[in-house]
Amino acid sequence: MNSNIQSLIQKIPQEKTLWVAYSGGVDSHALLHFLSQQSFPHKIRAVHVNHGLSQFAASWTQHCQKVCDDLYIPLTVVCVDARAPKGKSPEEYAREQRYDVLKKLLTSQDVLLLAHHQDDQSETLLLQLCRGGGLPGLAAMSEEKKLGEITLLRPLLFSAREEILNYAHCHQLNWIEDDSNENVSFNRNYLRHKIFPLLKARWPSISRMLSRTASHCSDAQQLLNELAEMDFAQGNQDGTVSISGILKLSKLRCMNVLRYWIRKKKFLLPSEIQLHEIVKTLLLSRRDAMPEIILPNFVLRRYRDDLYLLPLGKNKIEENVFCWEEGQTLLLPGYGKLIPKKEKELFVQRLFISKSRFDKNYKLTVRFREGGERFHPAGRLGSHPLKKLLQEWGVPPWERSHIPLVYVNDALACVVGKAVSIHFMKNENKPEEEGTYIDFLFERE
Repeated sequence: MNSNIQSLIQKIPQEKTLWVAYSGGVDSHALLHFLSQQSFPHKIRAVHVNHGLSQFAASWTQHCQKVCDDLYIPLTVVCVDARAPKGKSPEEYAREQRYDVLKKLLTSQDVLLLAHHQDDQSETLLLQLCRGGGLPGLAAMSEEKKLGEITLLRPLLFSAREEILNYAHCHQLNWIEDDSNENVSFNRNYLRHKIFPLLKARWPSISRMLSRTASHCSDAQQLLNELAEMDFAQGNQDGTVSISGILKLSKLRCMNVLRYWIRKKKFLLPSEIQLHEIVKTLLLSRRDAMPEIILPNFVLRRYRDDLYLLPLGKNKIEENVFCWEEGQTLLLPGYGKLIPKKEKELFVQRLFISKSRFDKNYKLTVRFREGGERFHPAGRLGSHPLKKLLQEWGVPPWERSHIPLVYVNDALACVVGKAVSIHFMKNENKPEEEGTYIDFLFERE
């Protein structure tokens, strides 16, 4: 216990604040006490989440406050309503509410320490096995991960529960026993009280062995992620997946890329059945088809040879005209931002506003397509319907109304990311022509 905590904490920059998620139970109390007895240069704080589920919640909060006062560690108490809605797992919902409030409380300058230990890890692995979990599930809990901007560490993950209890008894710690932990209607409690005693009686080192298995699964998943990253790079462009590229892979590697891509976009993974449906409906359809699969929190669409992964609900522009003050970054909520640049560089678009055509009071606005627009891109003869140009440029139908259009007064000057109007390009045959250059970069959200 000692050496693992020491090695983890020493890697954390000294300016970071260490926050212990302190429930009042023996595990988090032991961790908090251990840290208070060390000479780490970091600031140490504790946070207690009152879920409001137990009749003893208020007294638990008082207990945590007294312990922290005795240890001279500042305590922050936050309250959440963790009553699960119908159809939602109470354990899962409470965890979601807890993490949501912690993400709001802490910043990138904070490190959150959780007191999960080896027995918790082995329980998590068995729960995932019972649910038919894949490698990410069987890898169970990681020693270090990101929670939004916050770094989350589990310094006790390789410590046995007996070791933590010995530490607590040795230092005469007082802790809370949550009565809900005895309720075997919860799956984890059922494993802990009904199954693990039998397993430990037969295999005394079962927790250590299962924890080792979780580590092996984590290593295997990391290798799959690295393979997926290499496969994903083949034909990936602007966040899409090349269908012809992915179909060159074996079916297993193809499915691996899809899982990797969905996780990378931070969406919930679909089931195995849904993944097979994605392959059948989207990857194996005709090139001129435009099928889509809608899942609970995202939609997958095919257009030509590309696969698109999009959040649900991004269909309507609430505001269609944005005034753009020259030299200022323009935020386009839900879509990205236009960032002014002082010089031409890669991916930067340049407009030239001629003094002979526009006086100094010209207005810059950004709008979105409504239909009927015409545009004369540089290098083309005459103006063309914008709809036709977007088709030629391979812009999927659902994206066409989301591409920012830069106007100078009422003249369409630029289709962002695609082309600049010939009327807003510097005429090389007229080097003496005076005007203003506007260089900008579009960053998608």
